[in-house]
Amino acid sequence: MSHDFTALDSQVTFIGSRAEDFGVREERYRMNIAKKIRTVVREMDRSSCKWPVCDQLKYRSFLSKIRRKIDERHST
Repeated sequence: MSHDFTALDSQVTFIGSRAEDFGVREERYRMNIAKKIRTVVREMDRSSCKWPVCDQLKYRSFLSKIRRKIDERHST
């Protein structure tokens, strides 16, 4: 099942709105957010020809930043 740009945009917005909660949430929540990030990246790869290059770069950078934040806060 492929998502359109609007669906991907809403997923990225959801992930971004939860970025500050990582330090407070348990491991299961972190895993759910990581799964959403992987889903967004996979859908971007599938439909990259439909995305303007500047949007692709912006979202990939944003998702990488969130992924790094998750790893930093939960590496023990």
